[in-house]
Amino acid sequence: MRDSNFVSHVFLAGDTPPEWAVAKITNTAVWEEAAAPTPKPSESSPVQHPAVKIPPKSGPGSSAKAWRAYAAASGFAVEPDATATEIREALQEQGVATE
Repeated sequence: MRDSNFVSHVFLAGDTPPEWAVAKITNTAVWEEAAAPTPKPSESSPVQHPAVKIPPKSGPGSSAKAWRAYAAASGFAVEPDATATEIREALQEQGVATE
């Protein structure tokens, strides 16, 4: 999600987002109780969820919709208007496999 300076931020399940973000989160499902916090992966070992296929970076299946679904399956919420590139960059920053 983007702040007032248009900087993208990603919040994981169990995170407490800042007040500006709380006001922007309209999906009530994100406020449901999380089962358990997921440990933050190290930068040297990207996390890949075996049941979720990583979308291609270009061509068929590389849309923002596909990347948004991959992010959601990986435990990340993204803004509905985020581009595929923005989603990939945010996931990479969090150590989630994008290739």
